[in-house]
Amino acid sequence: AEEDRHLVIWQPETDTMWEFWRAEERDDGWHAEAAGVIEDVSASNGVLPNPSGATATGLAAIGGVVTFDDLARGSIDHALAIAIPEPRAAVWSRPANRTDGWVEREDAVPEGARFRLDPELDLDELELHPFTRMLAEAAQTHGIIVRDFAGATVFFGEDPTPSGTDAWERAFDGTPEWMIVQQFPWERLEALPLRLETFAP
Repeated sequence: AEEDRHLVIWQPETDTMWEFWRAEERDDGWHAEAAGVIEDVSASNGVLPNPSGATATGLAAIGGVVTFDDLARGSIDHALAIAIPEPRAAVWSRPANRTDGWVEREDAVPEGARFRLDPELDLDELELHPFTRMLAEAAQTHGIIVRDFAGATVFFGEDPTPSGTDAWERAFDGTPEWMIVQQFPWERLEALPLRLETFAP
């Protein structure tokens, strides 16, 4: 989301990744409200220790992001990350190690929960936009993990601003973003087993 202003820096030479939340360049340099670092990132499980990190769950900000490489390849060969509007309060599911959920209902989805698209669903029978089809194939093969809270259910994608690329415009081909997400076969999602944790009393 624009207000989150996530920034991820990866340094291949040292195999180190830094991530920031609400990153902003000011007259005296760069500032952020939260940050974290993962060393040996190529061997990492992608979870930052509490309270470091740039997400509400401790899951790496780059995890599950649809990248320009994915678009160029025409397939998303990894799990997807989503944010949802009503995550459960005080409870999360591993691999997450914290939450900013606020809904007190026991049937609310905890952050860190994992889903997959029904493997029996025949995507060829659905009239999906090509990019929606990419999302559905990834969800069917690799799954989805709830990473954050947001005002609407959203997937995460690489920010085109630094490179000035029009990759998203080409991927959407004039279709509004909301329609891309609306076409996704949400009703065929299956919840995977939870590994719940909660705040200590």
